[in-house]
Amino acid sequence: MEGDIGPLVPDPLQPEVVIRGRCRATPNCWLITLFLVNEQMPTATNIDERWLFQIELSAAAADRSAVFVGRQLAPAQRVSHGDSELRHLDLLYREKVEFAVGHGIAVHADPALDDPHRATAVRTAVIPRSEVAKVEAPGPDDTALDAIERELMGRVAFDMEALSKLDGPAATAALRPLADAYDRWLGRQEDRVAGFSGEEAEAALAAVDTARGIAGRLRVGIELLASDPVAAEAFAFANHTMWQQRVHTLVGLARRDDPTLNLVDAEALIASKPNWSWRPFQIAFVLVNLPSLADPTHAERQLDTGTADLLFFPTGGGKTEAYLGLTAFTLAIRRLQGDVAGHSGEAASVC
Repeated sequence: MEGDIGPLVPDPLQPEVVIRGRCRATPNCWLITLFLVNEQMPTATNIDERWLFQIELSAAAADRSAVFVGRQLAPAQRVSHGDSELRHLDLLYREKVEFAVGHGIAVHADPALDDPHRATAVRTAVIPRSEVAKVEAPGPDDTALDAIERELMGRVAFDMEALSKLDGPAATAALRPLADAYDRWLGRQEDRVAGFSGEEAEAALAAVDTARGIAGRLRVGIELLASDPVAAEAFAFANHTMWQQRVHTLVGLARRDDPTLNLVDAEALIASKPNWSWRPFQIAFVLVNLPSLADPTHAERQLDTGTADLLFFPTGGGKTEAYLGLTAFTLAIRRLQGDVAGHSGEAASVC
C-alpha cells in the first residue's frame, strides 16, 4: 500500500529505535525508502549511552522470493547526470544491477541464483565491499583477437630499443599493422551491435563511433612519422629514453635481488632477457597524441576543439610509463623545433 511506513520497532528491548519510511508506486514497480531512526533522548549523565554503532538494516520478502529489481534513475536525474553518459554506463555494466542505494551507508544485495537481475534481499553495510575483477590490457596473443588480428599484431614493433633505431618511414611501416588490427577489431564490434536494441543499441553505436575516431587519430599519428622527420627523430629519442629507463630499472632490481652482482654482470643478465617492449595500449596512447604535440596549431590544442586524453582504467601498471613516453617526445620535439610562435624551444615543456 502506498504511503508512510512505521514507526516499526525491530527490537522490543529498544523501543525508541524505530524504522520509518515511505512506499511509492511507480509505473513498473514499488519504490520503498527505509530509515532506521534513533529516537532515544540523551541522558543527563552520559550521552554516549544512546549512540548506535554498526547497525544493519535488511529487507526481504516474507517468502524470500526475488522481489527486488534494478533501481532506475528518474528522467530528471538522467538529464542532470548526462543522459548519453548514463546510457553508455548502462551498456557497459548491463550485468551489474543496482538494487538499492544507501543514504550515507553502503548497501549489499543477494542476487537470485537463477536471475542476476533480481535479488532476494538487500541490506546496509557499515564497511562496503565489492569484488573488482582484474583488468588485463590485451596483448598481441590475446585470445579475444581473431587469427588475422593476431597475425597483424605479431608484425607490430613494440620493442623500445628497435623503435629507437628506426627512421620515420620504417617506424610507420613497423607500426601500421597496429592500426590495421584495431580497425578490423572495431569491425567485429560493429557486428555485435545487431544484438542490442533500443537505448542499448544507441549507446553501442555511439561507443563504436567514438572508437572509430580514436582509430583515425591512431593512423594519423603513425603516418606522421613518415612525413615529418622532426617528429620521427623525437619519437626515436622518446623510445631510446624509455628503453634506457627500463634497462636501468631492471638492473637495479637485479642487483637488489642479488647484492653480489656488479653493474656489468647485471647489465649482461638483463640483456640476455630483454623486457623493454611497449604494451599495445601504451604505444597506441603515445601515437594518438603525436600530431597535436608536434603541431602547436593543431585543432586538438585549440580552445574550442581541444582534446585531452587520459588513461583511467586499471591497467595493472603502465599508465605512468605511457605518460612518460609522451613527456620524452614533447621534450625532444620542442628542442628540435626551436622557437615556435615566439616560444623558446628551451623552455619548460612539461609541468
